[in-house]
Amino acid sequence: LGCSASPFSDKDLASGMSSAGFAGYVKGRARVFAAETREEVNPEAQTRLAAELHRLASFEAEQRKVLAARKHIEDEILPCKCPRCLSPYLDAPGCTAMQCGNCPCHFCAWCGVDCGGDALPHVSSCLCKPAGADALFPKKWEDVTRKQAEMRSPVLESFLKGLEDCSRDGVLREIQGTLRQNYSQVLRFFGK
Repeated sequence: LGCSASPFSDKDLASGMSSAGFAGYVKGRARVFAAETREEVNPEAQTRLAAELHRLASFEAEQRKVLAARKHIEDEILPCKCPRCLSPYLDAPGCTAMQCGNCPCHFCAWCGVDCGGDALPHVSSCLCKPAGADALFPKKWEDVTRKQAEMRSPVLESFLKGLEDCSRDGVLREIQGTLRQNYSQVLRFFGK
């Protein structure tokens, strides 16, 4: 075709594509490589084929690990959840004395504690409320969101520490935008 540029590396492609798109690329590349080397019947070509297929399979396995870790973070760590039944809830501005839509739990939006049947007494004096903020109806709901993220940050950081370096880097690359607003200290911890 006349292009003199060198091809993109698999790592560069992976960082610029979705997990599903990259998985399709890896499968296609493996098929092309297998077809090309099948034509060569010498033992050296067979060895090269086996090595390349193994490398591509491990890369695909790594992408599956990244995808699973990302799903865990997005489904289990980041969402606001009822402290009793763990149902996710939409964090909408309003009163910080919350009631679960799935169970009879009343809880505090500042600290997430289960307050039994009435959250108002606890919320009025919650120690997690920033100084100067209205306990029940904060002027800036971002204060509540920031406090909730602050409480989830150690869980997120611990989970990320438990991943292999390449999986952690892949996950952070994929969800960096999501984490930037309320989890910047976690990104800084991992050098992102």
